[in-house]
Amino acid sequence: MHGNKPPPLASNRLTLENDKKRAREAQTERALTAAAARGESKDSLPTPSQPPTTSSQPRQRFSVVPKPQTPAQIYDAAAPPPPGYGAGQTIKILHVAEKPSIGASVAKALVSRSNNYTEFKTIGTPVHEFESTAQSLPFHPCPHAASHHHTVTSVTGHVFNVDFPESFQSWDAVDPLELYGAPVTRKPCKSSIVKHLATVARNVDFIVLWMDCDREGENINFEVLDICLPVMNQGGAQAFARVFRAHFSAIMESDILKAYTALGKPDQHQSHAVDARQELDLKVGVSFSRFQTRFFQGRYGDLQASVLSYGPCQTPTLGFVVQRYLDIQTFKPEPFWALDLAVSGGGRLCRCVWDYGRSFNKSLAESLHRTALADDSGAAPNPNCPPTPPPIAVVSRVVTREKLQGRPTPMNTVAYLKACSKGLGIGPHQAMQVSHTHACVNKGGGGANKSPHTCM
Repeated sequence: MHGNKPPPLASNRLTLENDKKRAREAQTERALTAAAARGESKDSLPTPSQPPTTSSQPRQRFSVVPKPQTPAQIYDAAAPPPPGYGAGQTIKILHVAEKPSIGASVAKALVSRSNNYTEFKTIGTPVHEFESTAQSLPFHPCPHAASHHHTVTSVTGHVFNVDFPESFQSWDAVDPLELYGAPVTRKPCKSSIVKHLATVARNVDFIVLWMDCDREGENINFEVLDICLPVMNQGGAQAFARVFRAHFSAIMESDILKAYTALGKPDQHQSHAVDARQELDLKVGVSFSRFQTRFFQGRYGDLQASVLSYGPCQTPTLGFVVQRYLDIQTFKPEPFWALDLAVSGGGRLCRCVWDYGRSFNKSLAESLHRTALADDSGAAPNPNCPPTPPPIAVVSRVVTREKLQGRPTPMNTVAYLKACSKGLGIGPHQAMQVSHTHACVNKGGGGANKSPHTCM
């Protein structure tokens, strides 16, 4: 979890005077940080010589202080690009995908209508570059440009994650309840990705985002824009008018080209929803992890785990796993019986299904079995007599129906992963690799300046 790991035992740590002094200093520092975030001066804070005012109401042990941070930049999604922008010129378009495999698929689909294809890597991140004209690959947000220089690259999921400031990292000086009113900071997941985006986005005219079409994808869109917008040509908040988002559900060439010709805008509301979820996950997870780690370590000295983690998704999932384990351990097998009937006629074998399915009543199953093997007289076969011809099955009714089999509905990623796991025994990582690998088929050929692969 976040912050320093706690000592092996939690007994009598905060009873020492030096620990109390550090706790008071840390509390003052956090109060100053919260006041600065609210735009208040430090003179308005209570000091040791200026105790806080009291009231007749009973004192609460803890109250969550609202965290008014600097409001996020709100972009105007309806603002169109400046009229006549890039008319008669070569414009630079940056395409950013959520992962390198998607970036490669986007580049291979678009390069089929372009020329001068090159590929290289910067700090391990693939970059694809190629040229196109208004006739070979039109860019509808800028119809008057003479030609386009495309750069396709990618990130590797989220660019930033959330964490607490350094003053809230101490397990000893910070009560877990105080974390709910603490400010939250963003930290890069990989500093190399931040540098890479700032480099490839410098002086570009347009940005096209190729993230997954879900909330997490929208959040990654704005993480990318936080880095790229300031360094764009005529950058800043007004450059959002030259930012577009591709909506696609498959990485075949036809789907990518269709998304390229119908670009939309990223949805900031969905991104804010993910911001709220990330902050809740952080505060609930860290506070409960610290609380239960101290609680159990103080009562069980031989507890081996140094941290007992808690998470809003992790803990319910663990509950499902434990419940399934208990079901397996307490399961008692019970015998059952079923009738398996095969009818042969005209050189064909027809297997019949018993409507009853499985029966836990052995006597019932044996009685039906004897009835099925009895001859016309109703007598059961005698094992001491010569074998008799097998009984004859009489067709009592024929029902014919016409059924139309429609096209299968497309699966989303979750349904696809479930089907692979349940029907094929393939894990999520391998299933995604297979889908990305087999979506592109080598057509062969290709000029010296074109990619020889095209998505099919």
